[in-house]
Amino acid sequence: PVSSPAMAPKPSTGLSNGTLDPSQVAALQTLKVPVPSNPCAGSHSTMICDEGSPVRRLIFLQLQYCPVDAVLSEEALKNLTGLQALSFFDCPMKPSASLPPDMANSLTSFSCVSSLGRTSGFEEMAGLSGVWLGKLHKVEDLTVMDVLVNASSLSVIVANMTRLRELKISNSSLKGELPKTWPAKNLTSIDLSLNAIQGPLPSLLGELEQLQSLELTGNNLTGHLPDSLGKLRSLQRLSLSSNALTGPIPGAAIENMTTLTYLDLSNNALNGSVPASITKLRDLRYLDLRNNKLRGILPFNSSFLSRLNSFKASGNPSLCYNSSIVTSTRLVVGVPACDDAGKPITSGGEGPALSPGEELAPTAEPDAQNSQSRRGKRHGPKTIVWAVATALGAIFLFIALIVVFSKWC
Repeated sequence: PVSSPAMAPKPSTGLSNGTLDPSQVAALQTLKVPVPSNPCAGSHSTMICDEGSPVRRLIFLQLQYCPVDAVLSEEALKNLTGLQALSFFDCPMKPSASLPPDMANSLTSFSCVSSLGRTSGFEEMAGLSGVWLGKLHKVEDLTVMDVLVNASSLSVIVANMTRLRELKISNSSLKGELPKTWPAKNLTSIDLSLNAIQGPLPSLLGELEQLQSLELTGNNLTGHLPDSLGKLRSLQRLSLSSNALTGPIPGAAIENMTTLTYLDLSNNALNGSVPASITKLRDLRYLDLRNNKLRGILPFNSSFLSRLNSFKASGNPSLCYNSSIVTSTRLVVGVPACDDAGKPITSGGEGPALSPGEELAPTAEPDAQNSQSRRGKRHGPKTIVWAVATALGAIFLFIALIVVFSKWC
């Protein structure tokens, strides 16, 4: 079973003996939702009632695994006004043409996963409109995933959501640019991954000082990383991978994000050197810099690399590591060692042949053992030559003794 949304109301205490409003029972039956004999009695994972008496009304409703012929009618929605939380999971029903104002004003949590517009069999449904979602002015938690969202930009949806704290619209073909300003200043989580959002990262993004997670993976973002990212001092997770971002990594901004534990900048076109300020992030455990245009000497030592659970930096042809401060090549798998001029050693040298997909396995490797192995390999050919020469000499000596002995006889 699917868990209730984070912002769902608390279950009823059961102090009221009232029964569910008959109009809401009829609405549920219209939606082809199985209705228990007394849905407000006891604890139901998909329904929670208020404490009204003698008639009670739903404040939380979760529709899941709906029949394919179910229709989310406007009449049913009107009879469900008063809901504080509404959730859909795997409900391939057609959405209503409009959202009743009373319902829009009461909802604080809305979740829609693989529902209301996903593909059902061979029939392509229209999806959710940004105008429909934008009516949820009082929503605090908005989740839309694996559902087509028709909107010119995200601003159409969030323009009036001043109470929004958690936003997730993922894999929804969302287009346009990111909002230049955010009406909700108390946002703690933004997940807009796997969409078609384009344009730069707006500098005013730094105004969201309570933001803890920013997930923008798999879009078409361009431009440089703004210095204003450094204002996100509560940020723990930052993922900007698989975009078209360019320019250097802003070292000063990264250094200010002292609570960062997860940083993914892979699969972009970032250039310049890797800032040494990353080593000052004491809580950092995941770092992915793969497939960029980074160059120069990696400013990390073994102590910092060993603190990470995962480090990936392959796919940067001009990036190398200083073998005098990185004592184990396993800490920098995918990155070659530097020569005396600070350039990557492309053939020979200290680094093994590495594939672009390999990653950090932060365990120690005895260098003395590796050196002994390399010395053994260097001396191997000389030993073979000496053995062959000795064998040939023995054969010639044997033949000479036979000739002398035959003449004597």
